[in-house]
Amino acid sequence: MKLLLGVYQLPEPMGGTTFDVAEILESKYGLFSHFSEYAEESISDSIENSISMAIEALNRGEDVHSLTMSGEEEVIVQFHQFLDKEIMASLGVDGVPTQAALNGVNHRLKSKNGKRRPSFIDTGTLRDSFVCWAE
Repeated sequence: MKLLLGVYQLPEPMGGTTFDVAEILESKYGLFSHFSEYAEESISDSIENSISMAIEALNRGEDVHSLTMSGEEEVIVQFHQFLDKEIMASLGVDGVPTQAALNGVNHRLKSKNGKRRPSFIDTGTLRDSFVCWAE
């Protein structure tokens, strides 16, 4: 089984797509790689627990649509927390926190600037489009 991390391809308010932004952030900062390394044990536990619960449900005769779905949902929550709590900044990654975050760049605001925000969460589109799935 392979667990994949990515984003739903949605238009970004500033142009391009979430996929374009994800590629840039992975290339420049290793965003997804750092997340998967940081949360490797937690991700593994989430998927393991999901499979275990699904097998138990199957043994009880319940319908199970996916062995890994609840674990995948937990990984998505973990990624959101990774961004929201600015965990990547504590890992000592060059350029993090980003200058845009320090400057409060926020394209959701009319003035486009506000108080300091977490890195990698400008419009929130990338964060909200994050997805995890098993093959």
